[in-house]
Amino acid sequence: MNRRQLCSLCVRSDDSLERMLYDMAHMHHRDLRTLAGLGRHQADSFFEKVRDAASRRKEAQRQSSRQDRESLSRMRDDLFDDLLDEISQGGGAQGLIDGYLNDSSRHALEERVAHEDMSGEYIEEKDVREALSAFVDMRLIDVLDGAYRLTPRGCRRLAGHILRRIMETVRAGPSGPNPTGDEGFGTSEGFVTRRYEFGDEFARIDTQATLLAALTRRPGACPVRFEEKDVRVRETVVMSRMVNGLIIDASGSMEGDKLHSAMDISLALTELIGRSARDTLKIYVFSNTVEEVPYWEIPNRKFSGTITDMRGALKTFRTRTQSFRGDKQVYLITDTAPNSENGQYVGFERAVPGVLEEAHYCRLAGITLNIVMLDEAKHLSEFASALARRNTGRVFFARPGDLGRVVIEDYLRRRR
Repeated sequence: MNRRQLCSLCVRSDDSLERMLYDMAHMHHRDLRTLAGLGRHQADSFFEKVRDAASRRKEAQRQSSRQDRESLSRMRDDLFDDLLDEISQGGGAQGLIDGYLNDSSRHALEERVAHEDMSGEYIEEKDVREALSAFVDMRLIDVLDGAYRLTPRGCRRLAGHILRRIMETVRAGPSGPNPTGDEGFGTSEGFVTRRYEFGDEFARIDTQATLLAALTRRPGACPVRFEEKDVRVRETVVMSRMVNGLIIDASGSMEGDKLHSAMDISLALTELIGRSARDTLKIYVFSNTVEEVPYWEIPNRKFSGTITDMRGALKTFRTRTQSFRGDKQVYLITDTAPNSENGQYVGFERAVPGVLEEAHYCRLAGITLNIVMLDEAKHLSEFASALARRNTGRVFFARPGDLGRVVIEDYLRRRR
């Protein structure tokens, strides 16, 4: 069977394409000219695609260069034959030579051959554009002003890929219904439907909504013929609403793998929480200032701060969620201790009391504070533990590669 004939339940995604999109999202450089310069030495999947495009271009150039060289050779042979004829008839050769030397078509051929010889060994910007063309056609990226950026659709595709990778490492929980205790607003079922996804229980298929989708697709058709995309399932909505915060430290010490891992978990958690009709996620990035960032902007932003205004970040989340009802929790991802207040450097000793005070205010507001520390230095461990005690929250110590598993696993545990 041809791959295109398989339904989307069997072929969930093009994993190689998504791996390439993942590599692209974590590239330090995104302008095409710089990427062309890096193309000969980088080993990831995207640059393999760039080199494949360059190889196809070079092969086409070799074919064209061969034809151009043959044309130049014929022009020289014709000149030689004409010179012999002219000389044998007692004529002068200067006119033929001048005509040959001033022939604009010959000049154009020679310049083209010289350019092909010079460019054949290098990766060019056009090769990068060719490698990106499939992503542009699928509207996963845009190329503007000589650089690419992920579109909201591309970020959503990437989020699904990251979440699947993380879920492969998460410890499996008990199957079947999970108790919610006395939290929130209870449960509800059957008011919201969506398309069937792989793994959904067949008992949740809504026959009426499925029939309506098939009739909408082909009005008046008789008999009604169903396709996979028509199948609708009822969402089981847990009404114990939860407001989640992801507060990411973007100070200088977080650059590299730590910030990349934080970006990954922001996308994965957005994808996971987006499947709940009642849960919400707010993402904040802080350093010198605090900024709420939509998930589709995170892969396209360069965050570079110097100081760590942790109190300001916690206060921003608390004040902006004070009108929300239900459970509230926040994951604070950092690798350092606070050293500033209100955007001004004050040092660790002066910054800590304010952070502890804000943690207490968060507790009074019903916000559980989860500190995810990406460094196990003794003074950071002591600070994180004190912060958690003030809020009755928890502390997780994790390496950047484990960050996604730690946060997703804890979120799922709290939702059971």
